[in-house]
Amino acid sequence: IQARAAERIADPLQRCLAFPDIPGNHWPAGHAAAHCRYHFAHKPPSLAEIAAMLDAGDVAKLEALADASQQRHFSEQDFGEDIHGIFDRAVFDASPESDRVTAKWLERMPGSAYANLARGQFLASSAWDARGGKYASETPRASLRRMSELAGEAIPYLEKALKINPRLMPAYTILINIGMMDSREDVENDAFE
Repeated sequence: IQARAAERIADPLQRCLAFPDIPGNHWPAGHAAAHCRYHFAHKPPSLAEIAAMLDAGDVAKLEALADASQQRHFSEQDFGEDIHGIFDRAVFDASPESDRVTAKWLERMPGSAYANLARGQFLASSAWDARGGKYASETPRASLRRMSELAGEAIPYLEKALKINPRLMPAYTILINIGMMDSREDVENDAFE
């Protein structure tokens, strides 16, 4: 009955918080609520929302949103991982719209760690898209070459983002993924260090 009632709640955080514990559950007190807050308290913006801010000329709002997410990553009172959600492949994918949005952000704010990170993520996503989902042995050489070119284009943006803000954790994870994807052990190791 409680689960059915919770399902009717539109807000994702409140819906999650309203769910009863599974019978027989032995989680520590507060664990389920912490899980809900971790996943739903700070919803990262979608590509469409980021595009709307840029198209409206509200770059300061976008930068402030990214700053707040970055600060939460290192906060002991209001911890959140939403900085990773903003710069995820699901947001900055290999689409033409992601290309347009990241290029526009970078054009408006070339010295922004976040604009450089977004562009780097778009290019990394494009590299994954070029590679495809098959085993390397089943992937055409031209696709692997294109993947490597795009990975190479992404790296300087990610490195610039880290030069501006060395605590920008998503840049490290993207570089590690690029290193693994393109067998660039030096990139992977440097990011891991």
